[in-house]
Amino acid sequence: MQKRKSKRNVFPEAQDIKILAVKAVEENGPNLLAPMAVSSANIYAIGAKSDREFIARRASYLFKLLPEPLKHLTSVHRFPGNWVKFTLLITFVVGLLSNYLGPSQMIHVVYNPITILLVWNLLVYLFFLFQAFWHIRLPRLPERNRKPDMETEDEEKDEHKKVSSNFLINWIAGGIYRGLIQLKSKYVDSSTKVLIVKKIIPAFWASYKEIGGRAMTLRLESLLNTGAIGLLFGALVGVYFRGLFFRYNIIWQSTFVSDPETVKTMLNFLFGPASLLIDGHFFTLETVKQLMEPGGTAAGPWIHKMALTTLLFIFVPRTILAVYFARKAKKSFRHIDISQSYFTDHILKNRESLIGVIREGIREIISKK
Repeated sequence: MQKRKSKRNVFPEAQDIKILAVKAVEENGPNLLAPMAVSSANIYAIGAKSDREFIARRASYLFKLLPEPLKHLTSVHRFPGNWVKFTLLITFVVGLLSNYLGPSQMIHVVYNPITILLVWNLLVYLFFLFQAFWHIRLPRLPERNRKPDMETEDEEKDEHKKVSSNFLINWIAGGIYRGLIQLKSKYVDSSTKVLIVKKIIPAFWASYKEIGGRAMTLRLESLLNTGAIGLLFGALVGVYFRGLFFRYNIIWQSTFVSDPETVKTMLNFLFGPASLLIDGHFFTLETVKQLMEPGGTAAGPWIHKMALTTLLFIFVPRTILAVYFARKAKKSFRHIDISQSYFTDHILKNRESLIGVIREGIREIISKK
């Protein structure tokens, strides 16, 4: 029963943003809200069944009265939203242009956009595995066995993680939304604009990071994986589009690696699974020797193997990671702690006094009756 109750008391993220926006205004720009508006908001929310509901209803009322630029703060909870489409479009174009659609009639089997993308993604996966392995292999010592210098070291590591996470939030997501609010603020008077940009937005962002910083970081990671998918499809479309208008061969050229056996091992590592699925066997020495001829060999079959390889090792893992980070972001959002002094000393006290006034009034009416 208690679990169900707590779930009902949790605000949606958009409501939390309204509460934090009103909090930032009341603490840094109280002149933006008239005393009569604040009193009206308290009266509007007086019928709430709990302190949390009172805070939420009061904030919803006051949020409508804020300057227009601040109302765009609610778009933070929709991030990445349309940025997914924008990211896919940009990365797709970059991937398409990476093939530089020129008249070249030769493509190197390794030095080409698709293979470079494949190698880059494999390195990223290795980094993720190393990071996970490092966390597993380094458990924390029990408190009684810990030395002061170890505690300091752990605190420095945690602080480093926090700084790197804040870098993503502040400079990417924060920069985007601060720029948006600043752009919208050009329609308000100069004193209000300075107040919004210099005080209210930094105060709001500091509060939002406490409850939504982790979720925002995970959303950014989901967006980066989406960008990798767009880059892949752009490169693939570019290669096939190029094949429609140019007849070109694929070749192996290297000053230092010229042994067919070594080249075969490398290519089987990169494209062997696709060759096994398409041709039923791995690359042979005969296939590799054709690549090493001056004119190379027909690029069509190799392009199909490259495309299948990237779909298996880039598209599928990146899609899984994008969905995983997006779902994890929803669960990582922390809700507002109403035990903060702003809520207890400023808002809930007003509620108690207002309830007291109403009770006295009802008592007086009843006694007169």
